[in-house]
Amino acid sequence: MKIQNYFKRIVIVWFIGLILVSCNQKASSSKDSNIMVLRDSLTMEVNNLLKQGYINGFGVAIVNDDTTLYAQGFGLS
Repeated sequence: MKIQNYFKRIVIVWFIGLILVSCNQKASSSKDSNIMVLRDSLTMEVNNLLKQGYINGFGVAIVNDDTTLYAQGFGLS
């Protein structure tokens, strides 16, 4: 059951990352605030994965062309 939950969260994180990549267009202020909400949601989901204790530390980077959309390290290496 815990393993299924773990993989479910990984899929959610992947989906949020996909949304971030698709939002790389020049955005208006309302879209900018939506992107911030998505980034915060991604950070929260990744922190929840880390708290489960299966992983000691890892990094997440989402890039599109020459732009880094999200880059964050979590836990200890």
